[in-house]
Amino acid sequence: MNDTDKIIKEKFENLPIFMQEAINTIDWKKLVEDVGVQNNLNLDQVSTLETETMLALYGFENLEDYPENLSEGFENLDEQTIINVIKEIDQRVFAVVIKKAIDLEKNKPVPKLLGTEPEEILLPSGKEGEPTPIPPTIPTMQTPQEPAPRPASTIGVPRYTGGIDPYREPLN
Repeated sequence: MNDTDKIIKEKFENLPIFMQEAINTIDWKKLVEDVGVQNNLNLDQVSTLETETMLALYGFENLEDYPENLSEGFENLDEQTIINVIKEIDQRVFAVVIKKAIDLEKNKPVPKLLGTEPEEILLPSGKEGEPTPIPPTIPTMQTPQEPAPRPASTIGVPRYTGGIDPYREPLN
């Protein structure tokens, strides 16, 4: 696998899961090839069409720039053919992927948050019908309360010979 393939694979893997699944649901390369054949494109032009479509699908380039990028790649094609190709790709690839991505995003399960149900908050470790055991750190009749430690009575004040701190400059 060369560097370009690694970059493409990384970019695809960085897409949201629902977008990856939407792209993988259709054989977009075959659809792009079919559009190229229908519009009498040569192999280089079909390759350019496939590359530009992949760049837009994977998020390398903005989808709004797609028509301009194709126009640059198809310099010797007439404008009507370019418009037909763009419309076909939009209908057969982009519209299908976007619709599938929206459907997948809507239908994805919402993760259940822990501790949102009253039973989970009140009885986090107990089984239904059993009392939750009391943690050992809470004082009860069975565990005596420990007295809090007393603070030191005085803070040690350093005493210097002659009453002068050797680390300070004299104020004279």
